[in-house]
Amino acid sequence: MAPLAQDVLRYEDWLRRQCDVVETDLRFKHKRMRKDPHVFLRATYFRWAKRVNCFAANCLDAPSVLAIGDCHVENFGTWRDAEGRQVWGVNDFDDAAVMPYALDLVRLASSATLAQQRERPAPAVCAAILDGYMEGIQQPRPILLEQGHPWFGKLLQELTDNTRDFWQSLEDSEPADVPRKIVRLFKRALPAKAMLERISPRRRGGGGLGRPRYSALATWNGGAIVREAKALVPSSWDWAREHKTATSRFISVATGAYRSPDPFLHVSGGFILRRIAPESRKLELADVTRAGNGPQLLRAMGRDVGSIHAAHKRAPEVLEHVRHMPKGWLVDCVRHSTAFVLEDYETWLGLAPQDDVQRS
Repeated sequence: MAPLAQDVLRYEDWLRRQCDVVETDLRFKHKRMRKDPHVFLRATYFRWAKRVNCFAANCLDAPSVLAIGDCHVENFGTWRDAEGRQVWGVNDFDDAAVMPYALDLVRLASSATLAQQRERPAPAVCAAILDGYMEGIQQPRPILLEQGHPWFGKLLQELTDNTRDFWQSLEDSEPADVPRKIVRLFKRALPAKAMLERISPRRRGGGGLGRPRYSALATWNGGAIVREAKALVPSSWDWAREHKTATSRFISVATGAYRSPDPFLHVSGGFILRRIAPESRKLELADVTRAGNGPQLLRAMGRDVGSIHAAHKRAPEVLEHVRHMPKGWLVDCVRHSTAFVLEDYETWLGLAPQDDVQRS
């Protein structure tokens, strides 16, 4: 059996010990992994983390920080903070773990390369991410769209409004019988006097497919509101490093020192609960690039990663390390990383003729 298939099987067997895996979603994930190299990258952080010494061995001695792990261009979005301000930044920390800071940069730049359908990294992409990172780790703060970042707000207005599609998708969702603990979790997460209308399975994301995930539609104060619950498991980085007593770092990173977090985001009963709404959305790199703001967005991504890393209180060590890295180190690592992903992707296309990996 190919090493890739072995890693997929081992990881998914591990995942089954962490949560009640939705097997149909795993099979759907296997099919999606055939779509294109970037989708494959998103779906296989566990593999990337396990084999990182194959393409970024020179990064493994970098100072370790509490990092994002599965850092990619579709891992950023908007939310409202406790004061109702619209914030933009990383919004998924499922694979947060303590690891060398450089790996978040390598993975983010690899994602940007593959998302733009390139096989080799563009120096300008790496430069924008690295410039933003250096700013973020030296001057960490959240990115508030109405305060100091007007181009973000303007861009959000220019892009297609998805409000109607958002509510329609929820209206079309099929209610499902769910465990009582899920019903209790949602009732505790909803405001007092909210009427729970339905709970439906929710199939979203890339690497998280297979974990139980639900949406709850409720009525409150004359209108609809929505909450999401997603199973929380330890980081794939801990699986890759064979850590026996791994625990999730999700909340620690999501509510770090330089974040302005979503007040509805919390962990309870082994699930991540959050509010979802039309204005809580992602900015797609392809849309932003077409609007002429691609470099600005990549710089902002790098800056938010830097702000997240700065909370670990090792900024001076990180800065010293970055400044002593050889010129072009990020481009070189990303070139090897994307080559590794593309080779794995081609291997995957040659495996699993039934769009699945059979357990042995």
